[in-house]
Amino acid sequence: MANYGPRKFQSFVRHRVGEIVDSTNRNQWRWVPTKENVADLATKFFKTPDAYRWINGPPFLLHMFHENLIRSQFYIARLRILYKNVRKACQKCKNSNSSPQVPQMAPIPAARLACFERPFTYTGVDYFGPILVHVGRHKEKLWGVLFTCLTPRAVHIEVAYKLDVSACIMCLKSFMALRGTPKEIFSDNGTNFKATEKVVQEDFRKIDFNDKTIQYEAIKWRFSPPAAPHMGGAWERLVRSVKTIQPMTPR
Repeated sequence: MANYGPRKFQSFVRHRVGEIVDSTNRNQWRWVPTKENVADLATKFFKTPDAYRWINGPPFLLHMFHENLIRSQFYIARLRILYKNVRKACQKCKNSNSSPQVPQMAPIPAARLACFERPFTYTGVDYFGPILVHVGRHKEKLWGVLFTCLTPRAVHIEVAYKLDVSACIMCLKSFMALRGTPKEIFSDNGTNFKATEKVVQEDFRKIDFNDKTIQYEAIKWRFSPPAAPHMGGAWERLVRSVKTIQPMTPR
């Protein structure tokens, strides 16, 4: 406004600007950003008016006022540098001036986005239990084996009578008889899963069903990294859902 002169404005504004230019020095002028212009609080509509900023002014005026007040009473060498260092070390200032950062997310695995594949092509498996079952007059422990398709999140549950390798292989055979052979199986590093993976790789193609030798494609068994249970969140969440509805099921 000072660069153009008061003649560039309309008559009402021209007289006001001319009075300001005549009574002040250009070195006293400061540019105020739009977001910090306090005059907008009186001329524009705001859903939540900032009364504190209207009474005390924008933050940069407060900083200038405090700085001038300190300089009028004390002489502090390199005050501006000291002020910046104090603000950098102040935790409250860091919290008020910090902006939230979006956490970096890992890309979704390809198995979760598989298209034009039959269900359970990419399968996650996990055990849950034990479940106490009445057999006659005594109780026995059983375990549930949850198979979930990683793409549409379908669920298939088998019953394991033990935690050994033979029970795991039996559940896997029952699952494949109904759902087909998966291309990839994802699980944690359980010892029964490790042993079953070796059996699948070595002997599973030799199994004879109904006197017919069925050739299966190679199954890739992928294990989660050690001490990383969050890698199995796709099936751990479904295990929780099964445990939630389990007390509601009839016995």
